Amino acid sequence: MAKAPLARARLDTLHRLNEAGIATYVFVGPLLHDQLFAEIKKAGTSEIIVEFLNMPGHLRTQLNGYLTSEPTDIQEVHATSQDAEFRALLEKQIKAWVVTHELKMRFDQIVHHLGAQSLKEGCSVRLVNPP
Repeated sequence: MAKAPLARARLDTLHRLNEAGIATYVFVGPLLHDQLFAEIKKAGTSEIIVEFLNMPGHLRTQLNGYLTSEPTDIQEVHATSQDAEFRALLEKQIKAWVVTHELKMRFDQIVHHLGAQSLKEGCSVRLVNPP
């Protein structure tokens, strides 16, 4: 997988933070790939949040209009990306990558904006320099 300069810079920053003893986690989505999970682990991060593509109705309409000039296979990939069957297959693959690369998924679920989810962590917020 070729690494874009911005992605490489982010991974390098994660590595430096982890080396300095600063705990990190990564938000991954909507582009998902096995090599990305491997690079995150290699950078020293072990916790991730994974999110499927969140496409609100007004954006979906706009994107659908744009996609009409794209090849049929591109249109089909977009159309199926919101299907429950596709998401179930992708979720199975994501969970396999999480296990393979010894990562922990925060919230113990993939964020997909369809239906009720219990996305809560047991943490408190502390201001470093309160006003």
